[in-house]
Amino acid sequence: MSQITWTNCKLKLSQLKKWENNPAEISKEAAGRLVECFNEFGQIETLAVDPENRLIDGHQRLDTWLAKYGDIEVDCRKASRLLTEKERQKIAVMLRSGAVGRYNWDVVSGWSAEDLQGWGLNEETVNDWSRDIAALNELLGSEQTPVFKEYEEDIADDIQVCKCPTCGHEHAAKKN
Repeated sequence: MSQITWTNCKLKLSQLKKWENNPAEISKEAAGRLVECFNEFGQIETLAVDPENRLIDGHQRLDTWLAKYGDIEVDCRKASRLLTEKERQKIAVMLRSGAVGRYNWDVVSGWSAEDLQGWGLNEETVNDWSRDIAALNELLGSEQTPVFKEYEEDIADDIQVCKCPTCGHEHAAKKN
């Protein structure tokens, strides 16, 4: 197979074709945050397509933007050749798990808990992560659940439990 090169292009959402085996999904709440992000910052990430305008990456953006904004023109990255099914699968997994960073919780712990929850780092997200970890463990045949690092007791002294005045959800936050 030849090396894939990518070029920038603009396409209307109606020109894009979905990959029938796309494994990604989005909740209604996350789609709302996607719209909020687009409204505030515009299109940050491009959609990836093959030479026939079949999506490689960007299905949730396509569905959400099409429903909210109609047939708008978006920035895309077009592959120089068609991808095999295996290449599409690899990209789908790598872009969501294998090639992304992770949170430095020491840094994030100093941020506003209210902001983090509003941006999507909330109970739904944590529950999704837990469900995904359980499914991954089952898929890989692991009988052990992941072990998470315990933090020193004195760090807990800087944490307080706060209750959201709107929904009543309790969450941990750093004491001021």
